[in-house]
Amino acid sequence: MERLKKNYQYQYVYKNGVSASDKYFTVIAAKSGGGPRFGFSVSKKYGKAVARNRLRRRLKECCRLLSPCIRAGFAFVVIPHAPAEDFSEIKKSLTALFKRHKVWNGEECES
Repeated sequence: MERLKKNYQYQYVYKNGVSASDKYFTVIAAKSGGGPRFGFSVSKKYGKAVARNRLRRRLKECCRLLSPCIRAGFAFVVIPHAPAEDFSEIKKSLTALFKRHKVWNGEECES
């Protein structure tokens, strides 16, 4: 799983991307080269550093598990809204948002 690390990479996704939201997250997707790349933007409104980093680690792991099921050539920024502490909620929510963006690879990844 590749990550967005530089500010210009995030700015590209924000400027050229299309967003989809649900109760827990907003996912912004933009076309780019290479495999699927992910960035995470957790604001201070979410909580103190420990809570933000815990959520960021869970998001990274979930995206790592889902990345083989996502078509290559896209960059994503995931922005949390409400606390989703349960890993299964995070995975279900992100899967639905990736399907809404039409980047999901198909039924072979259903679990």
